[in-house]
Amino acid sequence: MKNPVGSMFFNFDAGRNVSICKINGCQKPELVGKHSSNLEKHIHARHKDEYQLLMTAKNNACKSTTSITENSTSGSVKRTAGQMSLDSMIKVTKKSIKITLSKDDIINACVEMVTVNGRPFTILHDSGFRKLLNPIIEGLPETGFSINSHNIKSHIIDKAQLIVKTIATDVANRLISLKVDCVTRHNRSLIGINIQYMQNNVLQLKTLAITELMERHSAIYLKEMVLNVLDKYGITKTQIFSITSDNAANILKMTDIIDDPSDSTENDDDFVMATNDEIEEFESNVIQAIEPEPLTKKVRCSAHTLNLCIEDGLKIRLLQNLIGRIRSVVKKIRTQKYTCILKKMGLKYAIIDVETRWTSMYDMLQRLHEIKPFCIEYQDAMPDLKLSVNDWEALKDMIDSLQPARDGIIFLQKHDITMGDFFGCWWKIISKLKKKNTALSNSIAKSMEKRQKALFENPIFSSALFMDPRFQCLLNDTSKIEAKDHLQKTWKIIEQLTGNENEANINNAQYFDAHEENVMDPDDDLESFIQSSSQNSANNMLMNMNSSQRSIAILLEEYDNTPRLHHSTDIKNYWSEHHESMPELYKLSQVVMAVPCTQVSVERSFSGLKFILSDLRTSLSPDLLESIMIIRGNNLSNK
Repeated sequence: MKNPVGSMFFNFDAGRNVSICKINGCQKPELVGKHSSNLEKHIHARHKDEYQLLMTAKNNACKSTTSITENSTSGSVKRTAGQMSLDSMIKVTKKSIKITLSKDDIINACVEMVTVNGRPFTILHDSGFRKLLNPIIEGLPETGFSINSHNIKSHIIDKAQLIVKTIATDVANRLISLKVDCVTRHNRSLIGINIQYMQNNVLQLKTLAITELMERHSAIYLKEMVLNVLDKYGITKTQIFSITSDNAANILKMTDIIDDPSDSTENDDDFVMATNDEIEEFESNVIQAIEPEPLTKKVRCSAHTLNLCIEDGLKIRLLQNLIGRIRSVVKKIRTQKYTCILKKMGLKYAIIDVETRWTSMYDMLQRLHEIKPFCIEYQDAMPDLKLSVNDWEALKDMIDSLQPARDGIIFLQKHDITMGDFFGCWWKIISKLKKKNTALSNSIAKSMEKRQKALFENPIFSSALFMDPRFQCLLNDTSKIEAKDHLQKTWKIIEQLTGNENEANINNAQYFDAHEENVMDPDDDLESFIQSSSQNSANNMLMNMNSSQRSIAILLEEYDNTPRLHHSTDIKNYWSEHHESMPELYKLSQVVMAVPCTQVSVERSFSGLKFILSDLRTSLSPDLLESIMIIRGNNLSNK
């Protein structure tokens, strides 16, 4: 039965979503929405006489509905009189479910639940889970089969060992790039080791270990830990092409770090900042500890370096004072008094930043700018929300100035970018910052140009750009000599590892040709810069000898000044197309394209520790923890 209160006493304004009381003299005539119960409460509270009329109308409507229902039911009974009841013809039986599930399927699902999904082992004994699992186990043909925390732990260790064997087979006699980083969770110090390598022109990212550190983190101890992990996979020191490291403060001061509860909000954008001296000392410790061949080179994490540049830019005193005022306003907006108002208005809550992470500060500024109309509307009645006009303008300028770096840090978090991709991203960030031409953007750009020396003046970087036709033309003669020398050393190591005597054949009279036209786009600043800086010869180099007649040095000389590709070209596709025509250079490209530009993948693994080393799982043994992280890391990296 429909309540007649709306039609009797109210007019509804759909545009404002407001019901207006028609009764004369009503002190509060407007109500939000048109829900009948709310309208009836209004009549009952403020208009007693009209409420009696409403009750009478409702009773009359109820009697009318009851009469219609009785007549309908009576007619139905008459129509079905003499017919047999359907209940006597239907036999209800117990439902059953038929599924195809094997013993291994159940084991793998339980292993995935406590590793990839991060559930505690106690879930295997929860009553609700057992009610689901036990009937399935009873339906299996195997007898004596059970699922409990003890045997699932054994299956986890077995699966981790299988992953180790698979990775060891994949990386045998292959140059690999290494990532090393450390962290502390629940008062447990851990070292994370990842590797990257190219397999059939596809970048492979593998988690080798998340191992607990039990002693003081000296160079000797680092050597033992890293080499023990590599030895488990059959990886020799000769196979290590590069080492990318980050977060030096975590490993140098690990015994002094106390677990921070704010780490529960950690995401892929979060980085623990370290000074340049700490980074260099950490990198030197790792390199010296492993005692690598001269080929091994250290690589700075570009994402971490970019974060340091942002910190440099934010040290401007006027900006620090502005950020302090903004932070005070945001703290007030996050109190219950204001969050309730925001919720009623359908606005998002304000975000408070973590002061050591500029990306969270950017999110705070962006969200405050979104709710600026709310602050301006209520600032007279609520002085806590007041910012000056100049402050709002400066806030918008900060957002615009940080946007290029924000976009860049997101791009650098991709695990499959090459050194050439990183260089293009870095150049674009600086170019966009200079176009903004604010105090903050210019300060960040200046810091990036200063710190890029540590990133670019590296034989690995020069080698990667030399093998990248998009950016090879930007190398000067000195950098090209350095790149060729390092690539020749790399080729010797490849031959030693594979036993290959350079027997691959190259078709005669092959040209290095670009598959994309270098069409000039007036709005493409990076392309304009590359074309204006190009040192390429206009002549293509003729390949008129097969590889058995040439040394790698000659091949590299012939590849020098190869026709330039547009910077948007997919370099992996380029080398895939030249796999057969340039087999030696293809192998070199597979090595240099696999060099990781950032340490984000290890940071991402550490972020996942909050699911594994939780308050419910503080007693995990080091071996079991490592097995869980090997399964989890390699499962997530393959998705």
